[in-house]
Order: sequence, then structure tokens, then C-alpha cells
Amino acid sequence: MMRYIFVLSLFSICAFSFIGCCSVFVGTIAGVGIYSATEKRTLGTQVDDKILTMEVRGVINKTCNGRYCDLRYNAFGGEVVVAGSIDTEYARDILISKLRKTTRATKVFADISIDSIQLNEKNGMQDALLEKNITLKLMLEKNVESGRYSVMVHNRVAYILGKAVSKEELDQVILVVGNVKDIEKVVNYAYVSNRA
Repeated sequence: MMRYIFVLSLFSICAFSFIGCCSVFVGTIAGVGIYSATEKRTLGTQVDDKILTMEVRGVINKTCNGRYCDLRYNAFGGEVVVAGSIDTEYARDILISKLRKTTRATKVFADISIDSIQLNEKNGMQDALLEKNITLKLMLEKNVESGRYSVMVHNRVAYILGKAVSKEELDQVILVVGNVKDIEKVVNYAYVSNRA
């Protein structure tokens, strides 16, 4: 029975790989698997960050329900960064308070401005491409352990989370991120840790 399920699963993957969307999906799963396998963090830490990300998403969705929010967020090593804009100062304060009280985050960094002008969807796509470019550049950097860092981009501002083994490594990460084309500003929340 198990052999039958395995063969059927393999056949399904092969059959669906000829369809554009599914091949992208299979390729994405493979890419995520390769990235996870090369990352030095434990599987437990990675799972904790995914759970924290879901908690943050839930708090943001509840707080932004029916109001203007242009927010990006990232969780890494138990720390959370949220950047973007929201329509009122009251909503921003409530959001930050809820993130600190109702999630398992050890630290919450917020760079949220007050703004009710909606931004173009194209900005989000550009930010995602910049994030991928930064991740690739960090992975190719010889003196940097890229798995210790996570970079989020919002409106061409790069936010760095992580733990460096030395000041030299952290300086190199900041330099690499800052030299990526179209990055206008780097906000560093990473730090040197003797347990990195």
C-alpha cells in the first residue's frame, strides 16, 4: 500500500510539473528545502519563527481590519520587525502594544509611520525582489554566515535581524545590504552575540 501511495505521489508530481503553476510550486518547495537544509539554525528555531510569523500576521489582520495598513513584517530568532504605515497614531500604538503582549516575540521593532495614502502594489513586488537579491548576495559572501540573518525590505529600506559572531561580520553584512542597488537605507537590528 505504501509503495502504491509513493508511486502515485511521484506520478502526480511529474504530471503536474508540466503545468506552469505546479512546476513553479514544486520548484519553490525544492528551493525552500535547499535553503532550510543549508541554514545553520535548528529546525525547532525555524518552526518557532514560522509560528511567531503567523501570530504577528493574526495581530496585524485583527488590528487593520477595515482600516488602511501598508505593513510588512518579519520574525527571526524570536525577534519581530514591523515596518510601513497605518492610518492613525492610535492604531499604531494598539498594534505595537498587542504585538508585545500577545505574541511570543522576545523583541518587537516597529518602524510604522502615520499615513492614509495607499501605495502602489508594485512597491511590494520590488521589495520582494530586493529581499531575494540581498539573500543571494549574503549567501555568496565568503566571510558571512548568511543563515544567521534575515533581511526584510519595505519601500527600499532594508531591516536586518540576526546574530553575528563578530563585529567584522556584522559590518560586512551591513555593507553588503547597503550596496544592493535600489536600497536607500539600512536599519540594523542585528547584534554581535558570543552564542551566535
